[in-house]
Amino acid sequence: MVAIPLALSMLSRAPAQAAAVTEVDHPRTLAEGGSASVIPALTADQYVSRIVLNKERAFDSIRASIDKSKYKDLSDNLSIDPFDTLFQSAVYLPWALLKIDPEAAERCYTASNVFTSNVKVLDRLLVAAQRNQVDEETVLAALDKVIASLDEVVLTATSR
Repeated sequence: MVAIPLALSMLSRAPAQAAAVTEVDHPRTLAEGGSASVIPALTADQYVSRIVLNKERAFDSIRASIDKSKYKDLSDNLSIDPFDTLFQSAVYLPWALLKIDPEAAERCYTASNVFTSNVKVLDRLLVAAQRNQVDEETVLAALDKVIASLDEVVLTATSR
């Protein structure tokens, strides 16, 4: 009953199903005494560190694949390291923040949802690019949105 997708393989779920959020899943409700099935294994600072340490390598690899028009490989690589580490860290970060700052957790949760949505868009565009339905510039613009939204996740977590 977790509202936040826990793996990129779940990105293919129907949008309404992927976006379904119950009151118990929302960090604000959890801070007020609710319970959740999401129990982060790391601290908020550890998740931020994982994002920072893997970001450059992940996005350099993605840009290189786009430059070589290797969209199939790239779509598959969104579910393995180093990108998967970024994705998982961005998903779990709000829940780790909940332990120390419920308001920051709520802001981070919102930013994490935007990041997750942008990754879904990028993944769909990569499939379209494999079929020559979109150009490289469109894919790069989507990648820029993914990067900006990941930066926002980190910003919401570190500006507490």
